[in-house]
Amino acid sequence: MTLELWMESEADRQAGLAWVVTLSAGSGERNIMLGQDGAAWEAQVRTTVSRVNGLQSLRTRNRAAVARLSHLVFTGTAAGRAVFT
Repeated sequence: MTLELWMESEADRQAGLAWVVTLSAGSGERNIMLGQDGAAWEAQVRTTVSRVNGLQSLRTRNRAAVARLSHLVFTGTAAGRAVFT
């Protein structure tokens, strides 16, 4: 599963996790989620080896979320691997 976005963060810092895109049955059963937490992007994907909420989260390096147009690509596999490219 791949999620690709062109987006611009409103701020370089976000207090707490702000969901940008999510596909879910509710706040506790996420299939895929991309959000901003502080100055980093965070993603979760539900696989056969993850918890029902798509945890364990994958984070970008700090200061990756900037207030300018950014291209984000997040890919998660059924084997439980995930990567930002």
